[in-house]
Amino acid sequence: MPTFPELLPSYYLALQLDHWSPRTVERRRFSLGRFVDWAEQRDCTEPRQLDEQVLGAYRRAVYHHRQSRTAQSLKFSTQSSYLAALKHWLHWLYQNQFTPTDWSLVVRLPKSEKRLPSAYLTIEEVERILEAVDLGTAAGVRDRAMLEVLYSTAIRRSELVGLELDSIDRSRGLLRIVQGKNRKDRYVPIGRRALAWLEKYLQEIRPQWLRDETQVLFLSSRGNRLHPNAVNPLLRQYFEAAEITKPGSVHIFRHTAATLMLEGGADLRSLQTFLGHEHLNTTEIYTHITLQQLRQVYLRTHPAERDE
Repeated sequence: MPTFPELLPSYYLALQLDHWSPRTVERRRFSLGRFVDWAEQRDCTEPRQLDEQVLGAYRRAVYHHRQSRTAQSLKFSTQSSYLAALKHWLHWLYQNQFTPTDWSLVVRLPKSEKRLPSAYLTIEEVERILEAVDLGTAAGVRDRAMLEVLYSTAIRRSELVGLELDSIDRSRGLLRIVQGKNRKDRYVPIGRRALAWLEKYLQEIRPQWLRDETQVLFLSSRGNRLHPNAVNPLLRQYFEAAEITKPGSVHIFRHTAATLMLEGGADLRSLQTFLGHEHLNTTEIYTHITLQQLRQVYLRTHPAERDE
């Protein structure tokens, strides 16, 4: 009987053949690696050793795990991610006859949480961040262009660094996102101000940094594609310069654009398309943070707030 480490490569190959994204496969490697390490420490190394007691013990171990840096428990969304990876793998083991029982059926996922976005910016705060960029430097012009694109389009960090020259449809005022989350292509509107800053970057900065022919839109000073992990620290400096203490950088622009559009009258279906959400209930979280409109309705309608 093959061991867990011997079976995992075949499973990852199956995911790749089903066109799962490299990022998702990598997350599965991490999640299942945690389970395999935990199981091996308990002398459970083969599928035939799996049973309800083992899987129940692992679920409890995930629940009781404490992060080394903060001593805090894992978020339920993180626990669910680890267990969902295990559940899918267990079903694959059963489908491929490595186990006589479909143990995925006994793995229960935590009830999903409906969490609000951690923070969003006011219009005034956005402008302060934009004005904090030093436009006297080449990097500053590029960063201002990136910030304007993030604010205008609400795209994700991975989508930002994945943009290429032909992603910009100037005539229609659109930005084409290729293979965004869940491997979906989509178009999003982009405003005139963001397009103007893109043009400034493309004409004045990008040609200076270009080393080899590439279609990548946003380059580093060495002419390379920006790494996703480099973007947050890069932009966080402008939050600090603008004395914005709210958490986040790239994703907060996404929350900000969605919230301000909803407060401005955008309907949920349009906002769902704009954000590239697969399910409407993902978009619905923004209805809980449009407090300005709720406050106005409250003042207008609640008996306790009416004039005597």
